[in-house]
Amino acid sequence: MEGMEDLGNLSREIGPDDEVDPLSLDEVWKQTAAILLARIRAGRYQPGRPIPSIKYLHEELGVSRGTVSRAIDWLKAQGLVRSVYGRGVFVLPEHMRPKNKEEGH
Repeated sequence: MEGMEDLGNLSREIGPDDEVDPLSLDEVWKQTAAILLARIRAGRYQPGRPIPSIKYLHEELGVSRGTVSRAIDWLKAQGLVRSVYGRGVFVLPEHMRPKNKEEGH
């Protein structure tokens, strides 16, 4: 996913317990990605463990499945998570993440 946008200030402003704000000027997928990123940074989603399913996140965050999928695609492009066919999307350990990526900056 080369050329995918960064999250700008959202990556620093949104915390793991924040909610998506439909009235925000920031795109919903970016808010969703920032929440997921904050959860990874806070250790809520542990390295080597799967993040919740798209279905679960769609229901929890109140956004479409496509929005969750786009946010997860952004996390994949950043080298933070990896899909394992038939098993889910897993948070990568620090040593497996690209050194040149700066998680949304």
